[in-house]
Amino acid sequence: MHEENKNNEPPFHIVAGTSIGAINAAILVSYVKENKTWQGSAERIIEFWKYVSTYSYIDCIQPAFSRYWDYWHGITSIAASGESARRYYSTKEYILKGVPNVFNPKRPILDLRFFDATNTWFTFDSIPLKESLEKFAKFPIATSFEKNEPRLLLVAVDVQEGSPVVFDSYEKEDGIRKSGYGRYEKI
Repeated sequence: MHEENKNNEPPFHIVAGTSIGAINAAILVSYVKENKTWQGSAERIIEFWKYVSTYSYIDCIQPAFSRYWDYWHGITSIAASGESARRYYSTKEYILKGVPNVFNPKRPILDLRFFDATNTWFTFDSIPLKESLEKFAKFPIATSFEKNEPRLLLVAVDVQEGSPVVFDSYEKEDGIRKSGYGRYEKI
């Protein structure tokens, strides 16, 4: 199925990740399963990140923006460096406007329980990220040792429970896939 080395082994038996690494791992293993080759898998990941990437307004006016801040930083250490200012204003723009293929901001929630008018909670809709992932990976991702397919292991944290949640693309002995959130039928 896969390109093999001198020992008839695929390049990777297990691909694991968490957070952004889980996104990369899912795209990689989905690509290998669907195409039955590792060739092109790195390019697929790069294609995904180009698809979800965006430039802030500040990035569009570089390098003048950074030179301006670096000039003031050279006069007084109170002023941020050009790179620090770029990161600050780009992050602020993304929080307020979102990133089209990753998340959309929801209406901020004002929390007045502490009598603090600046206590605002920002929440985001992650449906664009889900839709972007579905363009680059075929779900559910179910792989098999018998078919010489890579095993996908993804780790997340259930924030409410404070416990790890693991997804495993290989079936268990009872024929089903399990995660911390339930059972998945045989695929």
